[in-house]
Amino acid sequence: MNLSLNLLNKKSKIGVTIIASLVVLTPLVALAGNRFERQVAAQLMGVLDKISNGGYRPSHDPVVNSLRDDSYRNGSISLDSGESYAIIGVCDEDCHDLDLHLYDGNGHLVDSDTSSDDTPIVQVSPRWSGSFRVKVSMPGCSDSPCYYGIGVFSR
Repeated sequence: MNLSLNLLNKKSKIGVTIIASLVVLTPLVALAGNRFERQVAAQLMGVLDKISNGGYRPSHDPVVNSLRDDSYRNGSISLDSGESYAIIGVCDEDCHDLDLHLYDGNGHLVDSDTSSDDTPIVQVSPRWSGSFRVKVSMPGCSDSPCYYGIGVFSR
């Protein structure tokens, strides 16, 4: 009896997390302006669908932006100790390579994904809470600018 109650509660929590996550990402798709932004927003929703099976949930607002071929952009993000994070990038149909680098507050590289693909993933379980820097690089864009999205998930 107790076991089935625990399973029911776990399933309910997962369902609530997925519904809450969709509430966060669904407006992103609806508000996305051009078709490339809509592509990227839809891909972020697909990532959420896959990663939520591993217990991850969105922890920050998703970012959708654009970069020209062979360019990069830096952004900062606050991460909390005690959480495990997956930061995942996606990009539009004209992009064939997107890279992510994650640096701690002291400028040390924590993780990077520079594989020749368009879905980079970096992960971290910070030992302290603080500001981290995410560098997004676009080494492969066939029709500049290319749109990309970054989703930050925690568990």
